[in-house]
Amino acid sequence: MSALAMILTAAIAVPGNGPEMVSGEVVEEPQPLNLSGKWDMSLFSSDQPPSTWKNLDSETLKFGLEITDEGKGRLRMTRKSGTTFLGIYRQEQDRIIISFRVREKGYPTDYSPNKEKIVIILHRAKPRK
Repeated sequence: MSALAMILTAAIAVPGNGPEMVSGEVVEEPQPLNLSGKWDMSLFSSDQPPSTWKNLDSETLKFGLEITDEGKGRLRMTRKSGTTFLGIYRQEQDRIIISFRVREKGYPTDYSPNKEKIVIILHRAKPRK
């Protein structure tokens, strides 16, 4: 056996040098926010009763906002008037949960509505038969 083959064999056999020791937990990157198609939306805030809209398309869903996916579950929404909101989102199969508030307050840290932030839950609309 050549010296190189012996070194490679020894390196493979030594415990703790394999990829299993490099990282403890695999963290999946959130998928980019995809609002295409039809959605049912529920909006929650602490100062109003929940509101629900059915069968919204992606343009109606934006309500005049420019929505930018900033990656890693963060988004930025800007009104034509210039008001900017910062938000977080997570996707769960056919559901997207978005929590947002005005830019000056920074990114929300959770998905519960309060007087400073609004939570939107989107469900992909079922095709009508």
